[in-house]
Amino acid sequence: MKTHFGQSPKCVSAEANAGAAGVKRSGRSQAVQWIYPGDWLIVLAGLALVAGLFLRAPAVADRVTIRQSGQPFLEAGLRIDRLIAVPGPLGTTQVEIHGGRVRIKADPSPRQLCVKQGWLQAGEAAVCLPNRVSVELGRAAYDSLNY
Repeated sequence: MKTHFGQSPKCVSAEANAGAAGVKRSGRSQAVQWIYPGDWLIVLAGLALVAGLFLRAPAVADRVTIRQSGQPFLEAGLRIDRLIAVPGPLGTTQVEIHGGRVRIKADPSPRQLCVKQGWLQAGEAAVCLPNRVSVELGRAAYDSLNY
């Protein structure tokens, strides 16, 4: 099909095609034309949810679990400052709890990677593989049997 100037239909403007098809155009763009006020509320609620997830309060740890060779050695709270000696195949690992924080203070491992990790944050763990000692900082677990 040719227009009166010999052009193909793909060169005809969208407004001319819409008018020829009997579609009434509003002053809004085509993308915004299909978005209703209720849709904006859903978009804003989604953005608020995403922002809330990023800005939520950081997790607070209240328990430390110390394991030796994969077996629980000690589970303790963080309120009392103390120095815990954990025996291992290479010697004694010292775990320090001070001011509600925990770290591995000393370890006989050759590379000292777990000592260099420093104070642990909630949900973190320090593992001294040569001496088979691990320290995990987290929250006390409650389930239907313990609650």
